[in-house]
Amino acid sequence: MPRKTFTAGEVLAAADVNSFLMDQAVQTYTDSTARESAVSTATAPAGLVTYLEDDDKFEYWDGAAYVPFGATPGSEVIVTALLVGGGGSGGRDTANGTGGGGAGGFLEGFFATELSTAYLVTIGAGGPAVTSNGNGVTGSPTTFTSPLALGGGGGGRAAEAGLPGGSGGGGGGNTKAGGDTTQTSVLTLNGFGNVGGSTLGVTGDGGGGGGAGAAGAAESTGGAGKASTITGSSVTYAAGGSYGGASAAVNGAANTGNGGSGNFGVNSGAGGSGIVVLRYPSSFTITIGAGLTGTTTTVSGEKITTITAGTGNVSWAAA
Repeated sequence: MPRKTFTAGEVLAAADVNSFLMDQAVQTYTDSTARESAVSTATAPAGLVTYLEDDDKFEYWDGAAYVPFGATPGSEVIVTALLVGGGGSGGRDTANGTGGGGAGGFLEGFFATELSTAYLVTIGAGGPAVTSNGNGVTGSPTTFTSPLALGGGGGGRAAEAGLPGGSGGGGGGNTKAGGDTTQTSVLTLNGFGNVGGSTLGVTGDGGGGGGAGAAGAAESTGGAGKASTITGSSVTYAAGGSYGGASAAVNGAANTGNGGSGNFGVNSGAGGSGIVVLRYPSSFTITIGAGLTGTTTTVSGEKITTITAGTGNVSWAAA
């Protein structure tokens, strides 16, 4: 669409607004789904400039895909990535309450990847259930090239502090501190983690594990998780495990990074494994290497690859 220069006194017709002004202005949308709903990629004019509030980035439509400013069309893939580390398991004891496992670290953001370049992905395992008296086990980190979503800290047994991790494990009963969070922001990604629940001044049950959305609390369920809409639907990940009790263990669900429950007199709950979700333009094709388990779908003109297990490389090529 050629650029039009308007002259003084000229009547601004609806056709001019729709054909020129909207195409010559920067259009702002909350996310790529809202943009696709307003301007279909089937009718978007080449050169259309948009700004996405969720990713804080400018992109232009090159006739086949949205390309971020500064990127060479066809040489880079801008990937929105969600990484969740493995959750920690809860503590176990027969003398007093125990802390719940901390949630895995939560990272979400975007960065540029090069075509035909291998990027290592590792899905963090959750900490295993504790079958004899002891602290919970810290979960394993989840990786996508250099970014790390750390594993959640194990919950403390009675009279033991919670362990540090992506979110800290809950402190054991009888006045013990919750574990610290060691999750920090990496590159352009936003990192989330919180401390485990402290039982300082409390002689009874342990503290809840920290979650990505909130800290754990004494004698309470774990801290809340954090929601992501990267798949097109809102899904909550990385919730802390509950404090110790004598009831059956509660395991963190697979691919959530949730912490497992602490338990009194019975085996503790295991932490949930982590996950990696990658969202990118549909004009590119991903190769998921041996050793990884993953699936790819298309939502609102973008591809979404979800990797649920293993260690291996991924790479992109033009479709």
